[in-house]
Amino acid sequence: MKYFVFLPCFLLLLACGSSNPKTDNTDAEHTPTLPDIHLEKSILINDIKLTSNPAHSFALYLPAKYSTKTKSELMIFFDPHGSGAYAIEHYAKLAEEHNCILVGSNNSKNGLNFNETFSIASELVNEIPKILSIDEKHIMFCGFSGGAKVAINAGTQLSAVSKVVYCGAALPIEQCNHPLQLLGFAGIKDMNYSEMVSFSTSQLPSNVSNTCVEWYGKHEWPDASAFEAAFYFLNDEMNKISPAHFDAEKLKLMAQEQTIHQQYIEALHNYDVNYWAREILRLNNERMKPNNNGMADRLIGFISLACYSISNQMIQQSLYDQAGKIITVYKMADPTNPDCDLMQAILYAKENNVSKVFNTLKMAYQNGLKDFSKIENDPTFASYMSMPEMDEIRRLMSK
Repeated sequence: MKYFVFLPCFLLLLACGSSNPKTDNTDAEHTPTLPDIHLEKSILINDIKLTSNPAHSFALYLPAKYSTKTKSELMIFFDPHGSGAYAIEHYAKLAEEHNCILVGSNNSKNGLNFNETFSIASELVNEIPKILSIDEKHIMFCGFSGGAKVAINAGTQLSAVSKVVYCGAALPIEQCNHPLQLLGFAGIKDMNYSEMVSFSTSQLPSNVSNTCVEWYGKHEWPDASAFEAAFYFLNDEMNKISPAHFDAEKLKLMAQEQTIHQQYIEALHNYDVNYWAREILRLNNERMKPNNNGMADRLIGFISLACYSISNQMIQQSLYDQAGKIITVYKMADPTNPDCDLMQAILYAKENNVSKVFNTLKMAYQNGLKDFSKIENDPTFASYMSMPEMDEIRRLMSK
């Protein structure tokens, strides 16, 4: 049977070595609203409820120079996993240097439709300028992966937003309600690099301008040294930004890469794990060569993404044997991805293999899975929730 797969933009949770500001960990059940908080500067506050919608919250970072006597520029971040603080903490040092307010949505995330994420974005744009001293001519959306699509979609509709930064993904624009400037970050190791190149060379409405920069990274929020270009962009300092230029040779390479993507999807259904062991070894060897062009990294990232999507579909269709093969390939391509471990645990749960379920969930935790709700909310694990081993997993992830 052939499977026609739509591959969503999926974030691998990767740790980044950016600045680590002090954090105020507020109790999630008693999250304050902004007027209730004494606004300390240079501290990342994880959860502040919106007064207009207390069910929604945001993370906030005010630089040391923030003052109600002057107007400050504002960046609003959309992370694909709904972690406003995770996005902001990468760039707190830059916020200090450029005297910029950082806000991150805790509710916009992958899995919501654009109507829902637009509503979330609108709430922030409407409320933040009412409670902070904002330069309303310099409000910018920033998004990564699925969050990049949220930022573009909402940014084209909200006239209060003058600029949008999109990282690791893009969204076609058919129309825009106001003049808008875009800045894209294309990681040369990112499996979505070809998508970024395609978007940067696409035809856009006349009132939309688009600049793209490259950075030497994979599918993740850009590191601070690369992302400083976003602060220059917000400050209208385009002379400090080095835009990427995609010539005919680069576009030809991207077309070849897209062809390989289709070949890989076919191969995942038709070839055994031995073929994939050889192919992934070849790609890993290519990655180690000096002066490589990043394609091997991008292709391994694509294999990981394709395996996630296809195996998830197969599990939903109760095709467990086929899913097992794809998950094995997934692990070869992306051995430290906790979502691969979680998917393997789901498969073991379907097979009622209790010991392997918990061993694999522990491996997922060791590889970075900290969100217990991903387990708790999956009906596959319903019969396991009362077991002592699950209490241990819960304790580990609550630390």
